[in-house]
Amino acid sequence: MSTLALLQLADGRLPAGGHAHSAGLERAVLDGRVTDIVTLGRFLEGRLRTAGLTDAALAVAARNNADPLGWTRLEAEAAARTASP
Repeated sequence: MSTLALLQLADGRLPAGGHAHSAGLERAVLDGRVTDIVTLGRFLEGRLRTAGLTDAALAVAARNNADPLGWTRLEAEAAARTASP
């Protein structure tokens, strides 16, 4: 197995690792904010309207960024807008 594959499997953002990202779902379940399919739908809709929109905007900015020096600023902008646990 390649080093990159091992690093992806050991990803610590989600207890299960791998290519998944929980986006805070485990915490929302533990806190009682997600208890059924209706509250799960509301949670996911909220994530799409907030973090999803931010991620989409950053993806477009990255795609359109031709200046290598701009990557540092873009990375800082992404870090400032990415929620941490």
